[in-house]
Amino acid sequence: MSASWGKFQLMGYNYALAGYYSLQDFVSAMYKSEGEHLLAFVHYLQSLSLDEDLRNKNWEAFAYKCKNASDRDAYAAKLKAAYLKTCIISLAWFSTVSLFQIPIPCDKCRAVLRN
Repeated sequence: MSASWGKFQLMGYNYALAGYYSLQDFVSAMYKSEGEHLLAFVHYLQSLSLDEDLRNKNWEAFAYKCKNASDRDAYAAKLKAAYLKTCIISLAWFSTVSLFQIPIPCDKCRAVLRN
């Protein structure tokens, strides 16, 4: 139960939080497909209310629930930086798309960068 599984490296002892009735069901699903990895990860996030922290961009709360005390601040900073990098890439892509007269939600992305 101490092994981590799948794309999201969920620990085996979290099988119930990942939505499975037994460790064997969890392991079998991890062998099945990457889709099962994602499904398990989503269940895990929802079980710990981490999905809400992500939607609210509350990186500190997410880090507090996921990491030990020594890693929390650094992990929260990494999450925020990765999110902002993704927003910047999205802005660049949307700017390129606008050359082709496709409406883009630039205001939303700009608001994210201000946070």
